[in-house]
Amino acid sequence: MDLTLKRVGFSALLAAAVLLPLRKPAKVAAPRPTNNQSARFDTISWRYRTAHIAWSAFDLRDSALALLATMPDSATQPTVAWRGFDGTPNSPMGDSLIAQFWHRIGVTHASARTAILIYNAQVYQTPRYEGALIKRDGGQISCVAIIPGHLKPNGQASISEYDLNEPIAPCALIAAFGAPGAGVGEWLATTRFAAAQSNRWMWLTTTQEERRAGAPWVEWYSTNENDWMAGIPRWVTTVGALEVGTRAMLPYDIGGAALHCIAGEQSSCVTGVLRPALRFPGPAAMPPDLTQSSQPSRGDVVTVETVRPPARGFTAALITEFGREKFQRFWSSDLAFEPAFQAAFGESLGSWTARWSRQGWLASGEARYMSADITLGVTLKPSWLLTSAFWSVVALAIAGRVATRRTTA
Repeated sequence: MDLTLKRVGFSALLAAAVLLPLRKPAKVAAPRPTNNQSARFDTISWRYRTAHIAWSAFDLRDSALALLATMPDSATQPTVAWRGFDGTPNSPMGDSLIAQFWHRIGVTHASARTAILIYNAQVYQTPRYEGALIKRDGGQISCVAIIPGHLKPNGQASISEYDLNEPIAPCALIAAFGAPGAGVGEWLATTRFAAAQSNRWMWLTTTQEERRAGAPWVEWYSTNENDWMAGIPRWVTTVGALEVGTRAMLPYDIGGAALHCIAGEQSSCVTGVLRPALRFPGPAAMPPDLTQSSQPSRGDVVTVETVRPPARGFTAALITEFGREKFQRFWSSDLAFEPAFQAAFGESLGSWTARWSRQGWLASGEARYMSADITLGVTLKPSWLLTSAFWSVVALAIAGRVATRRTTA
């Protein structure tokens, strides 16, 4: 008996020696912002961001319109102009990147005129406008990509492929395929090219899987996401239960429609492509001839029911999947979007988008490193509640029995 007590005592002392240094000193908990404060801060921040982008967009649009007036009627290479730099900076890397893009495009469409306006990023604070100006004049269409550049200490202008890639994507599509038809054109104008801002279709050295990689739907965090976290006891975070729970959660930041689409519900796929909850400023705040900038524009309030648009690579994935010839038929069709899709690709919009969404989800980091399962609806069976209650009663009975025996002993 004495030996047993000594062993128990030694084990307790050893455990205390290991665990006590890990114990954090008590801290005064910082006051958490109320739900209304968090939501108001998010709304004000988003409105500031939108206003600042709109201001820079108007300023840069004037320069883009002036550039359009000097462009030739046809050219195999885009006209390049600089804004906010002393003279015309030397940019070997920028020249090389632009030449590579247009080499991949190949023969440009006869109806298309393209240009690139590179502005000095140091002149504007972030967030600033990055996108494209698109104007149609009869059968001709013109596109000016508006991108930031950086002046290096040696006097050369630096343009990264990252800065160039998204703003130039609409102009690359127009250069390759010309003016879009009525159905596709209306969709592009309504969404401001939100799902047509990727050049992955030109990456000839990558595999199809690599071209498709990336989240298939835009991620918008709910504006009231702190509401449910505010009521969680601190001990839940301390023991790691919150992390375990969030890892098991569905990726609600892509929205309910996207989750249903990934699960194979084709009507939700069509809704996401054709009727996303994009919210752009009015014409007085953002001219309609400009594509969206940086992040897709959303409303002040976002919930899981808010329909997110497909990712920027949606259009590029169509070219990768079906090839240029079929995509040209789709792009130029005067049919409405869905009939044009079916006629050109021989597959419904809902069917293809569900498959593309599933492939994109399985290639995403969340699916590969956390969980790829998308299980919708109520997954807790009523029998589980009865089973849990039964075993809880059994555990309490055993604990009570043990405590009683120790007391009587």
